[in-house]
Formats: sequence, C-alpha cells, structure tokens
Amino acid sequence: MCKANKEPPMTSNGTSNGVSAKPPPLQIRPGSSLKWPTTLPTRRIQCAGQAYVSYQSNRLHPPTMEDPSGSSSVPELALEEDSPRSKIPVVDLFSLSDEQLKKQNHYTILSITMTSNSDRIKRAYHKACLKYHPDKTGRGEDDEVFLSVKTAFDVLSDVNKRKGYDSTIDFDESIPAGGPLSDRKFYKVYGAAFARNLRFAVRAQKATPAASGKKKKKKKGRKSSTPEEISPDSSNYNPYDGGEITCPPFGDSTATLPAISAFYEYWTHFDSWRDFSYKAAELTEHDTETADCREEKRWMLKEIERKSRSLKKDEMGRINTLVERAMAADPRLKRFRNQERLEKEGKEKEKQLQLEAEEKVRKEKEEVEKKEEAIRAIAEKKEKESAKGKKEREKKLLRKAKQSLRKLTMEAFANPTVSALWNTSLETMNDD
Repeated sequence: MCKANKEPPMTSNGTSNGVSAKPPPLQIRPGSSLKWPTTLPTRRIQCAGQAYVSYQSNRLHPPTMEDPSGSSSVPELALEEDSPRSKIPVVDLFSLSDEQLKKQNHYTILSITMTSNSDRIKRAYHKACLKYHPDKTGRGEDDEVFLSVKTAFDVLSDVNKRKGYDSTIDFDESIPAGGPLSDRKFYKVYGAAFARNLRFAVRAQKATPAASGKKKKKKKGRKSSTPEEISPDSSNYNPYDGGEITCPPFGDSTATLPAISAFYEYWTHFDSWRDFSYKAAELTEHDTETADCREEKRWMLKEIERKSRSLKKDEMGRINTLVERAMAADPRLKRFRNQERLEKEGKEKEKQLQLEAEEKVRKEKEEVEKKEEAIRAIAEKKEKESAKGKKEREKKLLRKAKQSLRKLTMEAFANPTVSALWNTSLETMNDD
C-alpha cells in the first residue's frame, strides 16, 4: 500500500524541520561606504620602569670591549656627559675630509664632553676603536681617522697634556671693556665673564691619609732631564679628580658688603690651574720628539717653560684687569661707597656742628670774660682815681697844715716871749 507523501511542518523562521535551509547570500559593501572617524584621539604615554632604564642605558652606551655585557647601572645615567639632556657631539669621522678632521677637537673625535673622567675617556676610546681601528676598517695603520683617535686618547689620558690642551680650546678670553653699565647688564656681562674663568679654578681636594710604609730615599746626583720633571706644572694639580670650588657667589643687588668683598677677595688672589705648556710649544714651534740629542731636548723644554711662564703672567694680568673693571662698574660697590660717603659727610657735618657749638660757647665765654675784665678795669680805674683823689686831698690838707704851722711859727717867733724860749735848752723846752 502506498503511503501519501506528507510535507514536513514549517518552522517559524521559514525552514522545514529536518532539512537545512540555504544561507542568505553575502552582501559586499564598497569601502567608500564605510564611515571611518576623521580624527583619532591621541594619548601621551610616559615610559618608566627598570626595563626602560636598561633600554636607554644600552641605547646611549652600546656594549664595548670594556663592558661586553652592555649592562649599565642606573646611577650612571646621572652623569653630566651621560645624561640624555646633554648634547654629546657625535661625528662620523669617515664622512669628514682631511681638513675638516684636523679642525675637530679631541673631545668631539671621541664623542665625549670636557667634564668626562678618565673611565669615560677609556670607554669612549674603546668604542671608537671598534669603529675606526684598521683591523675593522681595513684602511691601514696610516689611516688619518684612526691616528686622530689615537692622538686624542694619548692627550686626554695624560693629566698634564690634558691640562695644557683644555687651557686653550673652546675658551673665550675676552673681558668687558669697562665703563658704566646698567645694573641688569652689569650682572649679565660680568657674571658670564667670571663664570667662564671659573673653569680654571683650583678645586678644594679632600685630604687623603698618607701612605703607610717607609719613604723612598731620593738618590743624590744629577737631576733627570725627562719632560715630567721639567714640566711647567710644578704643583701637579689634577683638576679632574673632582672637588669643590670655594668661590663665593657673584650675588645680585641684595648681596651684603661682606659677601661682595669675599667674592672680589677670592678673585684678587685667584688660583688658576691653567697650563700654557701646550700653547707655548705651538708658539715656540719646538717639538721635543724631533730633538736630535738630550741637550737639544732640554733646551726646547726650557724655552717652552719660559714662554709658558710669560703666558701665565699675562693670564693673571687679564684676571686682575677683569676684577678691577668689575669693581669699578659694580653698582653695589657704588651704592655702598655712596652710603659710606654720606655717612662720612654726616659724621663730618656733625663734628663741624659740634666744633661750631664749642666755638660759640668759647666765644660767649670769652665775651663774658672780656665784660668781667672791663668791669674790673673800670672798678680798678675808679678805685685808683678815688685813691688818687684821696691822696691829693691829703696832700692838700698837709700843705694847708704846713702853711698854718709856718704861719703860727712865724707869728710865735715874732713874739718876744716865745722867742726867749728859743734860747733855752732842749731839756727846758721839753720840761712839762
């Protein structure tokens, strides 16, 4: 028996049970119809963490022969020459011509700053060797680039040579011309001049304990003629050992007179480590390496030393001129001098007034004394006049008395009775 074919019931979505429906066709829209945002928001992310510090350390200081691991400690980033803010000159020496290469200073060649210490110089030299060594470049041992790198390291690794070299490069020796300046311009011009010259100030070194053990005895005899012993640098001061500069601050308009005096006192007795042996060798054109004998080398060193002392004397004269011009143009000293002058004038005026008052009192006293003297003189005159009148009166009375007596005597002598008495003796006349 045949069964009728029954259609399966339809579901609500239009598909039959037990039978899968065909998927709807895909609708592809063109890209132009997509609505992309016209402006995208930006966010600033601050990098931090030990991983970022290590990354920056390896980026600034790639692995060298001295430190192949490339590890760098965090405090090393705080150095001035290692700081990302300090613009360390990085020059590709291969891209320079011979003339341009000769104009580069030793610090630019090694890509370091003038504040770099000996360890930093060694690392920079090792890094330069990895790039410019003849074994790496194949340019031969007479390559000017590598010779310049080697010369730079030889000079900067020796303290005395580096001192002589640093005393000549990248330094402005000019000083202000002097004359009146405004207060603002004075602090700007002279402050910058003193700051430049402070570069050669001797720093205060920490005292180091004396080495233990017996001292080596010096051998007697003729002195050696090596360049180290005849070097113009007799103090053997190393400005690259660190230390503190004891120079008082330049100050501003609010500085006190003791602070200003201390500043100028420091510069009046300025102790400079600037060494002119490098410049003296260039001026005298003496190369000790080309000397034919010991005597010629010794003569060259003496000539260089003599020229170096002359340049040092001129340098100290330049510093003294700077100090004198600064003191002459310093508005603070002018103000203090004006105050001192006013105080002095006030004291002198007060003293003058006191003298005038004393003079007035003295004159008044003299006038009183003169009046008293005049009164006394008048009184004495009157007294003398009265005494004289009294004496005249007494004389007159005496004269009258004498006349009266003479008259009575004459009358008595004319009387016979009385005249008889004249013939008697004195005893009789005196007899009562």
